[in-house]
Amino acid sequence: MIYSKLFSIDLGLVATLSENARLAGAIDLAGNYLSDDLPSTIASDLKNLPDDVFNRIVSTYGLIELRQEISHKMRSQYDRAYCPETEITITNGANQALFAAMTAFLGEGDEVILFEPAAENYLPIIMLSGARPVYVSLKGPDFHIDWEEVTRMVTANTKMIIINTPHNPTGMVLSELDMLRLQKVINGTRILVLSDECLEHLIYDGASHQSVALYPKLAECSIIVNSMAQSCRVAWPVGYCAAPAELMKQIRSILHVTDGGHFAPLQMLLAQCLGQKDIYRACLSTIARSATALMK
Repeated sequence: MIYSKLFSIDLGLVATLSENARLAGAIDLAGNYLSDDLPSTIASDLKNLPDDVFNRIVSTYGLIELRQEISHKMRSQYDRAYCPETEITITNGANQALFAAMTAFLGEGDEVILFEPAAENYLPIIMLSGARPVYVSLKGPDFHIDWEEVTRMVTANTKMIIINTPHNPTGMVLSELDMLRLQKVINGTRILVLSDECLEHLIYDGASHQSVALYPKLAECSIIVNSMAQSCRVAWPVGYCAAPAELMKQIRSILHVTDGGHFAPLQMLLAQCLGQKDIYRACLSTIARSATALMK
């Protein structure tokens, strides 16, 4: 019998549904498709790139120009400076960033607190790392977190808490009070926070995105995972993680093993998109229009 570390998990639900739809000739509603074309400037810039760019492979850490633009973006939004050389790393999609961040710090006997319902990609990585998931259910009807329950669930083995705001799949958005309560929970411990902020721009009803980067003490022991796909309206698997240099050094040690480099043109175009503020704002406006249309 072939042994599988993930024998108890249904693997790749979305991929399975998409493949079944393809085989049956059905409409694939499970796959991820953009409802809009590429922003016109990105499309035109792609056509105008010199030929030699398409033969260039970027290093494991990602194109420095893109890391610099992400650093500028985060400083502008959250007033925290992440060094592009040592504290920001580009990954092949957000899932790779999640994998590297978890496997770099988790091991046998460690516990990870996560909030359910949780995104389907967290649990397999936790199990592959040999750690144990500790579930805290979101409370209805607004899917809020009971921080007193979180405090009770913390043990000497708790190594990481995963937060996801806006939350996938409920849409719940963590508030400033939530972040302060999280900061209180981990104060005086060695617990790391993994903050999945891939949907940071999907915020409505007057709420604001509460990144861990806004809270200096929290940011010191947190790893941010994000994606360029949502903010720049592209279907390319380009993600990134941001963390203090001592944490990033360990994350990069995992990426050295799992990453063979990056495709230069994609990262060049994304750096240009972030650098041209009017284009970036247009991308964000498109996100808002698309989400509003879906909600009607």
